Amino acid sequence: FLQNPILKAYRFSLTPHWIEMNISGYASQQMINIAVDHAKFATRIDRNGQAVTVAEYRIKNSSLQFLAMELPAKAELWTVKVNGEKKRISLSNGKFLVPLPRNKNTDDPIAVEVTYAEKNGELGKASSLKFSAPVLGLETMFSRWIVEVPENYNLNEYGGNMLPMRNPQRIGLGGVLARFAKWM
Repeated sequence: FLQNPILKAYRFSLTPHWIEMNISGYASQQMINIAVDHAKFATRIDRNGQAVTVAEYRIKNSSLQFLAMELPAKAELWTVKVNGEKKRISLSNGKFLVPLPRNKNTDDPIAVEVTYAEKNGELGKASSLKFSAPVLGLETMFSRWIVEVPENYNLNEYGGNMLPMRNPQRIGLGGVLARFAKWM
């Protein structure tokens, strides 16, 4: 651990040694009061098109009393848990306010779990669905989203601003034929 790191080093080539320089302090920055260390979303879609999403956050908070959260349009909030305990929340200016505890050690993350549902039309043979995560307006260090589709359905095309960890493997006869075609 360095208390005074070396920023520049000089080698003198003549004597007597002398150096001339200007120094200035770093620009002052406001400290981050709250940040999402880890966000995990798991969405399960049923044949009727209803999607239930569980959003799990690990939040580091130094001073805020509430986490302001805006759910996707037409989403219905089911439950909110903070550190495993169900919480009553309030609504202000279209945002849900989730009460946050203040840990003595601000590096200890607070577990926030939000469950909500979105109704889409019945899936039919093929459907195009779009999902959005709740908007927190915070810096997020790491995110992951898992989508589970009903049996005999497959994710054919997907996009958005999250990149797939790997191509999801198709299941059922369609998946077997697709893997066989790649092997040939």
